[in-house]
Amino acid sequence: MERHVVVVAQGLTAEQIRAAVEAIRPTARIGIGIRRPGLAGAAVSLRDAQEAVERTNEDRPMVEFEHDWLMSCLKAIKPRFEAILEPTMAVARRHPDLAETVRAYAGCRYSVSACERQLHIHPNSARYRLDRWKALTGHDIETAYGLTGSVIALELMS
Repeated sequence: MERHVVVVAQGLTAEQIRAAVEAIRPTARIGIGIRRPGLAGAAVSLRDAQEAVERTNEDRPMVEFEHDWLMSCLKAIKPRFEAILEPTMAVARRHPDLAETVRAYAGCRYSVSACERQLHIHPNSARYRLDRWKALTGHDIETAYGLTGSVIALELMS
């Protein structure tokens, strides 16, 4: 059974909460909800924090719902659309270089040349990988729908 602690705090920053929790349990994973007024707001904030903590990992031990709300909410309802994204996730698992290129492309503000530089690959390699991703997944990352579906699938892989 995994042990966990729930902290409800007023007037503290996320960093203050992190410091207090780490002083007691250095390896704790922390989800921070949005500040909301009243008891009903506190209940919603607790749900925010629960969804945010699900997005933590060893490299990212604290997630603030305010900055990760989209993926936190999507992860919470992942079973509803997992069948839609599973084929894309399967391609990413079989071809991690393609997935890495899609992530870099999105992180480089949709610039192929910046993506190439970040990955230290030949200028034609990024374009080839993105075209290959499209062929294997059906997601054209040059469209909002294709890029969104790709990024969501990559973010929610686990």
